[in-house]
Amino acid sequence: MIDLNPQENTFKIKEIWAFLSVDNGGEGIIGALNDKGYFVPFVAADKQRLLTLMPEAQKIAKNINKKVKLVKFTTREDIEEIDGRIL
Repeated sequence: MIDLNPQENTFKIKEIWAFLSVDNGGEGIIGALNDKGYFVPFVAADKQRLLTLMPEAQKIAKNINKKVKLVKFTTREDIEEIDGRIL
């Protein structure tokens, strides 16, 4: 879920969903390589993105022959802010 603030034209992520593979070693976020070769984790902050990831997560589960869970995280704690303008 994203909170929109029309006065400031900003948004803040309040919850995210992630697709996790499950095996005896634990859990890990699944994803795919994009056309530039970068790993893109299957994480969504809104339902529209979640719906686009679902069929791809199902394909991955079938290809790796493992369980894939969809989990939702709803607690936010801001740890650090990295300001690229001063690096």
